[in-house]
Amino acid sequence: MEVKGEVEIIQRDLRDLVIKRSLVKNLHVLAGRRALRDLIGYPQLGGPGFTPDYIALGTDNTAPDDSQNALVAEFFRKQITRKVPGESGSDTEVLYQLFVATTEANGSGSVTYKESGLMQSASGGTMWARVKFTDFVKSAATSLTVNWKLIIKP
Repeated sequence: MEVKGEVEIIQRDLRDLVIKRSLVKNLHVLAGRRALRDLIGYPQLGGPGFTPDYIALGTDNTAPDDSQNALVAEFFRKQITRKVPGESGSDTEVLYQLFVATTEANGSGSVTYKESGLMQSASGGTMWARVKFTDFVKSAATSLTVNWKLIIKP
């Protein structure tokens, strides 16, 4: 069994028109693979806060590394808006979706996001996966949708 992941980020303007889209593969970091092992091997440990429940956005351009336990420069974290098993008829995928409204994550005017993490809790906790992407400049004139797909392959 192999676990893969890909992250799609969609930026829309105030009229809800797509102005930028990016699709990148993520790295399931060691801490996330250990959490998956524990979930399969020791399900009694599971429960609220054990599986991914938040997506974080950050401003650093450092490439993902297996030893990372957090984003390099986290700026914003929010609870996942929607979790869907079997998206698009697949029996081996989970979709974690986050919607960031025009009123959120703008800093003092705009923020340039370059990294994202699939996180276990509202602060700290286990980072399951990390991705670096081309810059998304977020302001009150745009919203973001992050579609984080976990794919289990034979």
